[in-house]
Amino acid sequence: MASLTTSQDKKGQKTPLAPQVDAQKHSQTDAVLKWAGLVAFAVIVLASLPGNTFRILPEYNLLEPWRHDDLTADVTFPILKSAQEIEAEESLTRRQTPPVFIQNVDSELLQDELEGRWMERITAIGRVLEQRANPEDNLSAAQAQDGDQSQVGDQSQTAEQAQAALPFDLNESQWTELQQTVGNQTTLAALQRTLAPLERALTQTQTTIILDRELPQIETLEVMVRNTSQRTERTVNKSVANDTQTATIQAVSLAYESLPTLPRATLNALADELLQPTALYSENESQRRLDNALSKLSKTKGAIAQGQIIIRRGDIVTEERAAHLESYVAARSAEVTQIERWTRMAGEMILVIGINLILMVYLWLYRPDIFGQWRTLYPVLIVLALMTAITRVSYSVDSFQAEMVPLAIAPIVLTILFDQRLGMLAMLTLASTTALIQDSSYEFYLATMMAGSAGVFSVKQIQKRTHFFFTTPAAVLGGYVLVYGGLAISQLQPLDVAAGRVIPLLINAALILFAWPLLLLFEKGFSITTDLALQELSDTNHPLMKKLMNEAPGTFHHSLQVSNLAENAANAIGANGMLCRVGGYFHDIGKTDRPQFFVENQTDGNRHDVLNPIMSQKIIREHVSKGVEMGREVGLPAPILDIIQTHHGTSLIRFFFDKAQKTTDREKELGAIEEEDYRYDGPLPTTKEQGILMLADGVEAASRAVKPADEKKLDALIGQLIEIPLEDGQLDQCPLTIPEINAVRESFFKTLKGVYHQRIEYPEDKEQTTA
Repeated sequence: MASLTTSQDKKGQKTPLAPQVDAQKHSQTDAVLKWAGLVAFAVIVLASLPGNTFRILPEYNLLEPWRHDDLTADVTFPILKSAQEIEAEESLTRRQTPPVFIQNVDSELLQDELEGRWMERITAIGRVLEQRANPEDNLSAAQAQDGDQSQVGDQSQTAEQAQAALPFDLNESQWTELQQTVGNQTTLAALQRTLAPLERALTQTQTTIILDRELPQIETLEVMVRNTSQRTERTVNKSVANDTQTATIQAVSLAYESLPTLPRATLNALADELLQPTALYSENESQRRLDNALSKLSKTKGAIAQGQIIIRRGDIVTEERAAHLESYVAARSAEVTQIERWTRMAGEMILVIGINLILMVYLWLYRPDIFGQWRTLYPVLIVLALMTAITRVSYSVDSFQAEMVPLAIAPIVLTILFDQRLGMLAMLTLASTTALIQDSSYEFYLATMMAGSAGVFSVKQIQKRTHFFFTTPAAVLGGYVLVYGGLAISQLQPLDVAAGRVIPLLINAALILFAWPLLLLFEKGFSITTDLALQELSDTNHPLMKKLMNEAPGTFHHSLQVSNLAENAANAIGANGMLCRVGGYFHDIGKTDRPQFFVENQTDGNRHDVLNPIMSQKIIREHVSKGVEMGREVGLPAPILDIIQTHHGTSLIRFFFDKAQKTTDREKELGAIEEEDYRYDGPLPTTKEQGILMLADGVEAASRAVKPADEKKLDALIGQLIEIPLEDGQLDQCPLTIPEINAVRESFFKTLKGVYHQRIEYPEDKEQTTA
């Protein structure tokens, strides 16, 4: 649009106001978005500060000397028990608090039910004994009933089925012993008399405390039995109480004294499942009783009086002394007023604002290309705010250790997106901010700085994206291991303390891989072209480069030379050499549309000889717009497209302009040939890289055509070729300074001096020269 406005001004036409209004609105929108992002960043970072804590003591380490002055208690405070001590006491309380069983069952009802079950059982036993005692009578009765011999088998099975239907199991020898004890009297009355001792023992046992839970499942030594009907409660030793199994064994022991002819196993089988629990477990009452006992446990163990020395300078911080220090911190924090809390938080806010303000001022003064546009500023703010917020979450969640937070992601991403300086400064900012969140931990700050720096160095010379997955996580892990390993050795930390960091650090190294999707998100979402993306485009096997090499070989070699010139010059003044290199590759891809109309590709005459100058200049001008169109089709990034569009600016196509003037008919009015009709559409270069490539394009083409004989002529030619666009105003919007232009000129000279160096003439060359 700038070139359009310029050409219209030169033609004397009125400049339209619409583009200016649109540009002003666009600038205002950028400003609003930029400051909105800065405010949101400030809010997130300040909200990440742990404002609800109040740190009283300076930093110290367990099993190390107390390096500060003697600490005297200014208040009397209780000594808090450790988490292990509290857990041990709670575990002991759980083992000592008896569970509650409710004894509210009607004893008479239980006796009646027991009597009914007993009668059913001995009646069934009597039938089995009678069938076993008189098998012939049973068989004769069956034959008399239906005269069918086939019923013999059925009748014999009836006895087996009756025996199998019993709720207990006796083997053949036990049935024989029982039959011998009963004798020939198999009537129900006789059986009752014989087994009366077992019935009495069961009846007596049913009146005792029988729990509905097996005794091995009860961890306590005592149980609480509560009788709701009598409103009584008593603690019973577990050895006195019974479950249904032990109660049955107890009843059998009583009956065995009167029935010595029957083995205990037989009596156990006869009494199995007859007794019922008399005390039922109450989960709610048991839990309430346990909660009440736990609530009475004390969280403290003694106290330290006001004026008493807590720890002296040089004393080793043992676990006991550390408990005293933490108890003092807890007591003092409980007495902290809201004014003190707000004062502390205000101080932390000032520190955080100052730390992050340094980064913002650096961007404002030295990187206006980043600070001035929201699209480039937002990635910086987002990645820093994200890492700060995650660190705050790790501070609040006990199971989330701070060493797991992959803070190195921020400098790694910013180094790849922009440069190493910004990555290192962002690392310093992030390490300082997160160390404040972690109670001003020097260890955390040092480890974060080391790991982040290692991550930045690992991606500085990265050539391919796949290299990231192997080198960067290992570099970050190495930085952490170096710091924490050195601290563990110097502080004589126990092995379990040092080993406890291994898993968190491995998780941290694995999470570094998330830098990659974050990087892709920034590249695509904010249209940022990284050196890594440019590195991938510098491959001459790119489809457009292969098309250029095959269809316009002269232009292809010209592009290689231009890219070499531009890259060296950019490196000489601190510009982006990789961008210049790739821009040089693609700046003339539009010539593949009509390659034979450009002199470097012509082998069989000049096709412009048969065209009028108007048509020729139109073809020449179109290679710019065609190149932009082709670049967009294959997805070239915006900076490359800008280089394609600006590498001629609005310069004059002088050859065809002069040709038009010479071939104009005398009848034509003076001034009918307008200079603006023979200028490129532009726009003018607006970055150093675009300006360098414009100069490199002109210098390479002219030096190849002229082929200066010596270095002095080459230097003069380069100076002349640079003066032309300067005098024409082609670099008016470019930030290149005069010293930088001189450095670019010197770089061009050094590069071209190697290309057009003098060589030894061989005899064949001399003969050809004389001929």
